[in-house]
Amino acid sequence: MDPAGGIFVADSGNNRIRHVSPNGDVTSVAGSGVAGFADDVLLRAAFRNPHAISVTPAGVLLVADTDNHRIRAIDLAAGLVSTYAGAGVAGFRDATVATQAYILGPVGLAYVAHSGDLFVTCADSRIRVVRVSGAVETVLNGAGVGGFADASGLAARFHEPGHMALNEDETVLYVADRRNNRIRAVALASMAVTTVAGTEAFPATGSTLASDGAEAGGALPGSSGGVRFSHPYGIAFYLEPLEVADVAGNASLPGRPALLITELRSHRLRRIILEVNPKP
Repeated sequence: MDPAGGIFVADSGNNRIRHVSPNGDVTSVAGSGVAGFADDVLLRAAFRNPHAISVTPAGVLLVADTDNHRIRAIDLAAGLVSTYAGAGVAGFRDATVATQAYILGPVGLAYVAHSGDLFVTCADSRIRVVRVSGAVETVLNGAGVGGFADASGLAARFHEPGHMALNEDETVLYVADRRNNRIRAVALASMAVTTVAGTEAFPATGSTLASDGAEAGGALPGSSGGVRFSHPYGIAFYLEPLEVADVAGNASLPGRPALLITELRSHRLRRIILEVNPKP
């Protein structure tokens, strides 16, 4: 979002970056609309299947330019698009210079404002970080093999993770782990990965949602009585406003943390309440 409440959209099919104002006006801010690669002034620059956008405190838009295997930077004030990270090679290589790294099919981005670190999910199931120094490092799933393991750092396993979101104080990174049908949480201080919700199993055949979770207790993690997802992909963290009803029919307290999840295969938007109301 921008300071005025507008939102930026990666228009993948049109290879453009768009802006939606609070009153609903839509404008193109970068991209010629022709699939390709070009660092240039805003509307002459070229993208190829862009996905996530993160906005830095300085107002620079960082874009996962998926099929160009690069992270692009859009400086709206200067009117220029440049390459932030990635050499444009479909492969894997960490590097001390960001534009010399190989970043395979980046999809999700999460920018940590206090450190300047940019986390990136890749098509090889790794999660990388672009440091403020320009170094590109692999920090999660070092082997780059799709799988599942709750562990720390390079020992953790993901399977084609999608988008990511940071919590309010930027201490936890939430990941939509698409092919594992799980939502994962990364404690950034230790890089320990845990499962927030989901199981590898899809919702039961013929069901609507299989289960939206238990109405009481801590049964969020996937189980026969817990939540099941069908390729979770998009994710957003937010603090709920006053009196949002939950599944048990109670109204939430203001500021209760929650996640919104989009599912590719079920075409649904799901809500995960991360903390229940305290008991009176």
